[in-house]
Amino acid sequence: MASRFVRSLVRSTWKIADGTTCHRQLSISTRLQTIIGSPHPDLDLRKQSLPEYLFSKIDEHSPRTALVDFESGRSYTYSQLKEYAVRIASALRKLGYKKGDIIAIHATNSPEYAILLLALPAAGITMTTSNSSFTAEELAKKLDLTEASCVVTTPTLLPIVMEAFRINVKIQTNIKDIITLGHVSGYKSINTLMEDDGTAFPEDLQVDCENDIVVLPFSSGTTGFPKAVMLNHRCLVANLQQLSCALQTTPDDSFLAVLPMFHVYGITVLTYYAFAGGNKLVTLPRFDPGLFLQAIQNEKISLLHLVPPMAVFMVKHPMVNDFNLSRVQRAICGAAPLGETVHEEFVSKLNINLFQGYGMTEFGPAALCDEIPSNIGTVGKPVPNTLCKIVHPGTTNLITNVGESGEICHKGPQLMKGYLHNQEATNEIVKEGWIHTGDIGYIRKDGNVVITDRVKDLIKYKAFQIAPAELEDVLLKHPEVQDAAVIGIPDERSGEVPRAYVVRKPNCHVEEDQIRRFMKDHVADFKLFRGGIRFTEAIPKTPSGKILRRTLRQDFLKSSY
Repeated sequence: MASRFVRSLVRSTWKIADGTTCHRQLSISTRLQTIIGSPHPDLDLRKQSLPEYLFSKIDEHSPRTALVDFESGRSYTYSQLKEYAVRIASALRKLGYKKGDIIAIHATNSPEYAILLLALPAAGITMTTSNSSFTAEELAKKLDLTEASCVVTTPTLLPIVMEAFRINVKIQTNIKDIITLGHVSGYKSINTLMEDDGTAFPEDLQVDCENDIVVLPFSSGTTGFPKAVMLNHRCLVANLQQLSCALQTTPDDSFLAVLPMFHVYGITVLTYYAFAGGNKLVTLPRFDPGLFLQAIQNEKISLLHLVPPMAVFMVKHPMVNDFNLSRVQRAICGAAPLGETVHEEFVSKLNINLFQGYGMTEFGPAALCDEIPSNIGTVGKPVPNTLCKIVHPGTTNLITNVGESGEICHKGPQLMKGYLHNQEATNEIVKEGWIHTGDIGYIRKDGNVVITDRVKDLIKYKAFQIAPAELEDVLLKHPEVQDAAVIGIPDERSGEVPRAYVVRKPNCHVEEDQIRRFMKDHVADFKLFRGGIRFTEAIPKTPSGKILRRTLRQDFLKSSY
């Protein structure tokens, strides 16, 4: 029987492209609680360009430490951060770069990378960031699509850039300069730009917050060809204010940037958020277990930014016990759903408050955020000025029952401008102002959102739908399993059947029959691994921690022929 009507007021306000201010107010019943707003009051969002917004914040924290390179100890105060951003912007202007030009960054994390993330928009230049693990062929495609006129890279990645030039002659025509984050004979160095006198800095830069693009990160591409996402000043400044309300940090909090700065998580949630809050941001160029833990300990990191594989590492690896992590007060995990088992173990073993956030590149990225104490198994509720609803997958039809799964959709001021040179793809994902995430989930009675899987990752076995993430969570409960992934493989009789890939813990020897018996005790018969169990040394994942199921499927199909 339907619940009695319980009223809850949801109101959201934002400005759309034509300048119209939109207000939305919804009365929601527990029976129809499939459109929800934020538990926080609406914010009066500041209408500023990103540099204007960040510079005003940075000025409040001039003497504080802004950036630290953990490996070398090199550091910058907030006063120096602003000074070098101005100098780099001026130097680029003198080199002939103007508003609207695109500069690509192909590099690993460093303080100078972070400074560039401020300097380029301050010069009116749009940046595009690329995965530092890209092959030359992959990089060439991104440089071609974005029509970048300059590449910033590291000495170690310079050969990849040069090979990309060889692959695509058009790129050679477009690119005017290669700037290196470090000295390389014959190339301009970021250090040279940082020595500029700053006289060409565009003090009176005119910015259209809706149409001028700050950054072109690429969507993950796990369900299709990667697309360049146009994030403008409006969506980024809005998302920073939304995050500030949701995370409630203070300038005394310190962050560790091991998540890549080419990813929107590293750009917005880590770098720009740290700049806006006056926080110390410690950089590592890659995830190295020992360095990661040492940096947390030595730099007294108080808020830890994680993706699920890092949380699994901290729960499972004995090395963690050798380090003092007592200064970590909270940890936020995003980019992919975290299983309840790992979440519970993390909190109980490490005594660190862990909560999840949720977003996507196309949404700035932050859409949902949990709170402390966390609601384990959920990604929380919408950030301010944001709406969330559940629809039947592949449609715009609203699901009207609490707890019923469907595709998660969002609406808010942090929505991207669209995909670069791809209006068709933009129209496919954004409908009537709502972005369709491709993620499957539901809204609980308490208003928290649960992510269960991706639309295209669901395994369809006979008349059943099986969520790979659910089976992975069960596998991780096995005492001898370090990591796991599940995919669906073709089956003539049943459509698809689940197949598992399992990483054993060090010095463990669990076998297939033991895993099968374990699963039989924990899941329904139709969810068992009829597609087999394969032991492997590592699970392929994106830098943001999402399992590359497509890679596993391709490997399986190749081995089947």
